[in-house]
Amino acid sequence: MLQFITSKSDNYDIAQQARMAIDGGCLWIQVSNSLPEGTTQKQALQDIKQLCEDSEVFLIVDSDVNLAKEMQIHGVHLKTGDMKPGQAREELGAEAIIGVDVDTAADILSLKGRDMDYVVIDFDDKHDVEAIAKIVDEVRRDGFDINIVVRGDIDMPVMYQLKSVGVNGFAMSNKILDSADPVEATAGILNALGQ
Repeated sequence: MLQFITSKSDNYDIAQQARMAIDGGCLWIQVSNSLPEGTTQKQALQDIKQLCEDSEVFLIVDSDVNLAKEMQIHGVHLKTGDMKPGQAREELGAEAIIGVDVDTAADILSLKGRDMDYVVIDFDDKHDVEAIAKIVDEVRRDGFDINIVVRGDIDMPVMYQLKSVGVNGFAMSNKILDSADPVEATAGILNALGQ
């Protein structure tokens, strides 16, 4: 699974970013709350909603449960400090996709039985391959089969390592947008992941 996260960019507006990711084969677009100056999440969603519907691509938004409901998109990605996951599920209903930022195996296991679709761990100084492998192992040993996604602009060898320890997907932005050909970069990542 590859999630493309929109981003501030000197080269592409949000609609162009989404189009390139979709043309490269990505089936999941997340509208970040990091947007070009003067652009709101609602405007960004309005710009790409029809494209995502026509392409049968999942469309979610960062943080704003009410906006996800208003725009009738697939769901929301919850960050620390956002609405509680259980409340978001009540607001959006059983069919919505809900993802949650996490730091530890305990964070993930606290979601057991709460009908969440995926969790996201940042690839950073605290969460290298070894640390993420331990988190995945602890969660799986507890019998929790939630999708675990790693977010970051990760090089392909590291993606292979993370996939080998049980990571289900990757969420990224600049690695695609900063490449010479974002469509080709997206297709290359998906191909390398066997998707």
